[in-house]
Amino acid sequence: MMIKNKRILLIANTSRFFVHFMLPLIDTLRSEGNIVDVIGSGDSADLEAKCDHFYNVNMTRFPLSGTNISAYREVKKIIKSNNYDLIHAHTPVGGLLPRYYKYFNRKKVPPIIYTAHGFHFFKGSSLASWTILYPIEKVMARVTDALILINHEDYQLSLEKKLKAKNIYYIPGVGVEISQFSNLSDELNREEICSKFNLDPNKRYISFIGELNKNKNQSLLIHMMSYLKDQVPNVQLLLVGDGIETESYKKLVSDLNLNEYVKFLGYVKEKEEIVFINEIALSSSFREGLPINLVENMAAGKPIVATDCRGNRELVINDKNGFLIDFDPKVFSDRVSQLLLDSDLYAKFSSESLLLAEKYDVDIINKQYIDVYESVLYDK
Repeated sequence: MMIKNKRILLIANTSRFFVHFMLPLIDTLRSEGNIVDVIGSGDSADLEAKCDHFYNVNMTRFPLSGTNISAYREVKKIIKSNNYDLIHAHTPVGGLLPRYYKYFNRKKVPPIIYTAHGFHFFKGSSLASWTILYPIEKVMARVTDALILINHEDYQLSLEKKLKAKNIYYIPGVGVEISQFSNLSDELNREEICSKFNLDPNKRYISFIGELNKNKNQSLLIHMMSYLKDQVPNVQLLLVGDGIETESYKKLVSDLNLNEYVKFLGYVKEKEEIVFINEIALSSSFREGLPINLVENMAAGKPIVATDCRGNRELVINDKNGFLIDFDPKVFSDRVSQLLLDSDLYAKFSSESLLLAEKYDVDIINKQYIDVYESVLYDK
């Protein structure tokens, strides 16, 4: 059964979240006559063109900020003004605001699905995450009709902590259009892409696509380049994204005399171009939910070298399609150079990445989301 002719509200803390991850699901829902409204922070012409109504509501990431008090009032007004059949919330703040409203107005708010894209509380996380964020989720779960976890560790944690959502599901991420990345050599030209980003087509590129922040921990990769430049002299690291740590990372590169080896490309909309010229996908994160940037690279047959953290462990099978390592820049460099210098090992890992990526195809994942929608709407 397909959901038809329903009014559905999607909410996350940023509009960019939906542009990056949710447009295929929005397209699927609207193709069946559903009205899909979206709440997010930040203007987005791409998103406005894809949904029925986009509400630009200013939110911040920290749940208890004053900005989010104003955002709560706006979200409450939007929910009250529309006869929604279902709300699907994403990100911590996007998940908090509608559920907080429902906590005090259970009969006035439709069923709520919350997808947690990586709990901020987990084994080994900070005391603050457990004393602030965990209690919030513990309470909000009680008014959650379906809690969706995108990695096995969070799913098990939700069961161990007995979060009292009506139903708890595991769905691996938001999906990737596998075909978009598996045939890049038929569609793209290396020289043209390098020219576009002012890169040398004769260099070898490794990359991390993601926001430049402390959790993504790109400083580890910058320090790695101090070793890798001597092991593979013609390699360059591409840091793709923007964020609060951009200037501090640029200063670190300068202080370490690595300007020749590390390139900051900023936010890049056409991620497939970076994936195409990239040889190895990297992740230096302290925590992840299920990193889509790695899935996209896997779909293009790229090996992965990543820190051994939640989320990364979902995608990388050590010594099969990549390496999982501790937070050691020298070991990181050794593993990257091993792949760049051993063509047989590279080919083996590449083939495994292609195979492992298949189950994350967006059509497969979206069907699982639609199944949850049906269960919630029809109380199966």
